[in-house]
Amino acid sequence: MISFLLLGFFIGMSHALEADHLAAVGALATSGKTTPKRLAFLGMSWGAGHTTTLLLLCSIVMVFGYVLSERVEAGMEFIVGIMLILLGIHVLWKMYKGRIHFHVHEHDGNQHLHAHSHAGDK
Repeated sequence: MISFLLLGFFIGMSHALEADHLAAVGALATSGKTTPKRLAFLGMSWGAGHTTTLLLLCSIVMVFGYVLSERVEAGMEFIVGIMLILLGIHVLWKMYKGRIHFHVHEHDGNQHLHAHSHAGDK
């Protein structure tokens, strides 16, 4: 039993590091204050939402013997894609509204990039 739990944990961890999750969490994490408390709450909320959804779907499958059709799976993937596009638009809008822009400059021979916000400038 422990080996199944560990397998599930490690598969879940690798799934959490996939590009769609990183993009979504990154967009959400930068949409407000970035205090450790807020980021921890965001991470726990994200995890609780995923866990609740999985428990609900898996319970339906196990109790009723329901199998998700390819059409339902494709629909769910489509919804995820739309959500990622909307999150990307949200980030771009926040950058535009906050007048965020990037500067490349050099210190001591090392060239690097900085993001700057002039949200308070009038």
